[in-house]
Order: sequence, then C-alpha cells, then structure tokens
Amino acid sequence: MRIPVEVVDSGQVAMGAGFAALAAAHAARSGASLDDVADAARAVAASATCVFTVDTLEFLRRGGRLSSAAAAVGRMLQVRPVLEIVAGEVAVVDKVRSTARAREAVLRRAGEAAEAMPGAACAVLTLGEGSYGDEAAQALPVGLPVVRTDVGAVLAVHAGPGALAVVAAALPEGIL
Repeated sequence: MRIPVEVVDSGQVAMGAGFAALAAAHAARSGASLDDVADAARAVAASATCVFTVDTLEFLRRGGRLSSAAAAVGRMLQVRPVLEIVAGEVAVVDKVRSTARAREAVLRRAGEAAEAMPGAACAVLTLGEGSYGDEAAQALPVGLPVVRTDVGAVLAVHAGPGALAVVAAALPEGIL
C-alpha cells in the first residue's frame, strides 16, 4: 500500500515545528487533502515566532555556534544573548547583561508577537530546574493558551541548562 507523503520544511525548531505538526494532524483528521494538510503546517510555521536565551554561552561555544573568544568576553561581561529563529536560522536579536534580563526580553518579544496574531498560542520550553518556566508561562499575556514543556534533547545540547524558549504561533481553532 502506498501512502502519500509531502515533506514540509517548517524553518522552525522546538514547538515552532510542533505547532505546525499539530495543525497538520488536525487538518488530516478533518479529512483535508494532502496539499491542504501541508498548507496547514506551512501556515502555522510561517506564523511562528521562536525566541530563546541561554544561561551560559559554553554550550553554544562547544557546538561551534560561538567562538571561544566571544564566549570568554560574554562570560566576563555576563552578556546573555536573546536569540530568534529568523528565516530558518538562529539570529541574535538582543544582548543583555544578565539571565533575568534576557528572560524578560524573551517574554516581551514572544508576548508582543502573540498579541499581534489571531488565534495565538504559546509554548514555554525550559531545560533544567523548571520554576522559571512556570513563572514565564504566567507572565505571558492573559488568555493565551500555553503549553509548558522541556527543551528537546537535540536543542538541549546547544542550549544547556537554564535555557528558556517561548514560541508563539497562530493556530486554527480547535487545536489546543
């Protein structure tokens, strides 16, 4: 038996891809065609904003995403990057001088993105001790559906303990 398959590059990570997969599954369960299922995934992925920060630059250095010199300077100055997935790539969108400020910046950027889209939902992802993730979920705009989960293993290697990511995406009604 042949099963039709269409590959969709979400250009996203974590729940940016996860929300796209949920939209595709919802469309498929509703009886949509293969093209419509793929389009549902693409639409949600295109709407997604994934903003994150790391508690230490060491894992970015080890993974080759940051030079040793930049990591050393960042460590001395306590610089924490605020990163975002832009056109399928990781981009630095801000640099702040503490983990607390970086987490605030992540929440602000993701919250603003969510408030600007219809049918928004958010996911809060953490790695390690999770109380700051619970606090982050409560700090998002009131009324938004929020999924709370851990950073996956592949991203954990690059982000390290203390990572916080927030994904906002426009979801069709009935997905969450």
